Amino acid sequence: MDKKSSGKIFSSAVLILSGILFFSRPEPVRAQFEEEEFFKVDEWVETASKRLQRVEEAPAAVTLISEDEIRQSGATNLGDLLRRVPGLEVMALTTSDIEIGARGMNKPLENGILVLVDGRSIYQDFFGLVLWNFMDFPLEQIEKIEVVRGPGSVLYGANAMHAVINIFTKTPGDSPGAMLSLTAGPRNLIGTVMESGTQGKVSHLLSAGWAQAASYENTNNIRMQYPRSRVSLLYDLGKQSNVRLDVGIAGGNDDTFYDAIGWVKSSTVSQNVMVQYNRPNFYFRTFWNSIDGSRVTVPNPLFSQMSLLKMMNIGLDPGWQLDMALVNNVLDFESQKILELGKNNFLTLGGNYRYNAVKCKILPKYETLNLFGAYLQDEFHFRNLISSFLGVRYDNNPISGSNFSLNNFSPRGSLLFTPLAGHSFRVSAGRSFRRPTFIESYSDIELPFNVDSSSFGSAHFTGNPDLQSEELTSYEVGYLLNLFRGMLKGSFNFFYNQYSNLVGVAYPEGILKFKADFENQYDEDARGIEAEARISPYSWLSTFVNYSYTDVYFTEVMAAGKKEKVTQAFIDSLGYPFAKTDRRTPQNKINAGITINLKNGISSTAMIHYVGRTFWWPNLYRDPNPQIEFFQLGPVPAYTLLNLRVGYRFLHDRAEAAVSVENLLNDEHKEFPVYGETIGTQINGSVRISF
Repeated sequence: MDKKSSGKIFSSAVLILSGILFFSRPEPVRAQFEEEEFFKVDEWVETASKRLQRVEEAPAAVTLISEDEIRQSGATNLGDLLRRVPGLEVMALTTSDIEIGARGMNKPLENGILVLVDGRSIYQDFFGLVLWNFMDFPLEQIEKIEVVRGPGSVLYGANAMHAVINIFTKTPGDSPGAMLSLTAGPRNLIGTVMESGTQGKVSHLLSAGWAQAASYENTNNIRMQYPRSRVSLLYDLGKQSNVRLDVGIAGGNDDTFYDAIGWVKSSTVSQNVMVQYNRPNFYFRTFWNSIDGSRVTVPNPLFSQMSLLKMMNIGLDPGWQLDMALVNNVLDFESQKILELGKNNFLTLGGNYRYNAVKCKILPKYETLNLFGAYLQDEFHFRNLISSFLGVRYDNNPISGSNFSLNNFSPRGSLLFTPLAGHSFRVSAGRSFRRPTFIESYSDIELPFNVDSSSFGSAHFTGNPDLQSEELTSYEVGYLLNLFRGMLKGSFNFFYNQYSNLVGVAYPEGILKFKADFENQYDEDARGIEAEARISPYSWLSTFVNYSYTDVYFTEVMAAGKKEKVTQAFIDSLGYPFAKTDRRTPQNKINAGITINLKNGISSTAMIHYVGRTFWWPNLYRDPNPQIEFFQLGPVPAYTLLNLRVGYRFLHDRAEAAVSVENLLNDEHKEFPVYGETIGTQINGSVRISF
């Protein structure tokens, strides 16, 4: 985007925000918005160390999104909501397929972030992915979201490679009463009913609803639609102890793009049950996740899009369709105990066992995995001046080998220094990993091809049982600021990441021989900064701005069957264009927002998201024969989103009506080349009523 266009966009944004402030002339706010109640110096989080603590005491970079921020954002899905977090990479291919990575790592079906709901992991083990738009609960049911950037395997094990996102839903009985909400627009229809209450020692929270989203490009093309429901019960045992039961179900249709296969269309049912016992410094949790994708199909595989095959008049047999028939069940047990070794020393011990079973038509046989892990972390505080965190976790890895080696350990160390109140410095280092998925290890897909409508042969796409886990070694320096009773908050983080054994699609015998599989294909380094400021000068006004810079570059890539260091001499020897830098994620991102919340019932939020340009390859296999050129996807230009929400509260704040506009300036863009849809302006109206 040139400077002139950027200038017009930001000038328009300033005019819009100025208009909001002028027409919503601030008046003294009601009692619940008085300064003494509004300004809170401390924000409390628990994901970074699995113990409740102030953000300033956390051993990692943490961003907290509150219930009010979720409501005021106008977002209709988690992906759009999380765009505001520095260091996260958010990419929308369609309304049903939103991918989220962190710190320079993102791709279709991204699987390097661990996502938890009340402590239950929600990634689908077969692909390792998170279906961000396929949840059994609405945004209105979320109490807060904690985003911890950096390696998290020390406490959470596999898939907590780049970040951990922990979604906390509302506690049963905390908000008694009923709530109805409806969001509708040309492309969205989302309805929710929730009810919560307490009778004796039992509290409940019930929700049910419908979610539907049409294509960005064609409102008649429904990309996603499904009903959902969730039941939460809590039994109070006294002495700060309780037992909680959560049951959720969602089922319907959605589309997802996978860069190794193509478009995956699914009609699935997702179910989960979780039981947990909680008391101070101890919990035991068990849950069951199930996904039944008996009608998961790939109607348009990536192979059919190859320019080379089209040029030779080679195509898939028109009568062929891959039916995956996927059923995946997971049973997980986890427990943790915190020992208080004196006033300033805490020892956290925990472990889990995970049983994973998959049945799928593209797997040669029924596959099961038995996984377990154990962790230990010591937290020590010295005179409110210095804090240290030292932890290590062990995980077995049946796919890559269960041998007791250093590769099975995930250590992390953090040192915090607080010389003055409101100023906190942190240095940390750690290691994390992502275990190969079932499809990467065991899949076997045969694709029949025709030439001039006559049978020609078949291509084989297979998994690789010898894959090693992807690994990250990370080093980080951070600074946190909290001044003027929370009116000014800020943070700065610098990180240096070393990635190894990253998995990609390979063509070991050349693409003309129609064979492909997965390999540990390349290593990369990434370095970057994240800077954020939050200013809340009045109880009715809050603003934020953050900036992320990330530089990702190859250090080793697979070439002619072996890994080669990416030096200038190596690049010159290839005989075809290859850049050392990896531009599949943007170097520069800027987020900014302003929210007003007034006595007269008007609330307004405007947000700007600037995302730099990217360039994409579906895979990075480097063969001396440059057939890879037929797979170049190409660039995605930079884009800027300006989102606006205006709401009005009435009936003593029990009701609110709002209008939200995404991409207000209609900066039409794709966020993924070729297969991504063009995203223009989206308008939604919403109403929420509480009883």
